[in-house]
Amino acid sequence: MLVHPDGPAIEIAENRMYGRVDVLRRRRDTLSNLLDMCELKRVTSGKLEIRTIQNPLTYEAVVVNPASAAGTMYLKHYVFKLMSPQGPSPSSSFEPQMDIGMNSSRKN
Repeated sequence: MLVHPDGPAIEIAENRMYGRVDVLRRRRDTLSNLLDMCELKRVTSGKLEIRTIQNPLTYEAVVVNPASAAGTMYLKHYVFKLMSPQGPSPSSSFEPQMDIGMNSSRKN
């Protein structure tokens, strides 16, 4: 399953990655992957099912020897980049549960 290259999800998928954002590059890469998958489907006599989805995927999975007792699945979780290096902004009433003295100059 791949994110559909012509839908809005491809933009979301590209924007969540760190680094330079290039939606056109992501779209070209996805189309290239779809062509590769079509070729794999052809050489495996149709034993490969290819689908696209209009939502960003949160995991990538690779399965090796799925019919074998020794089969293995590899998962990769796609993270979403934070807009701020400090992370989400806590509410103004947020106070740390423990002060270990690193902010001793902070006024309470």
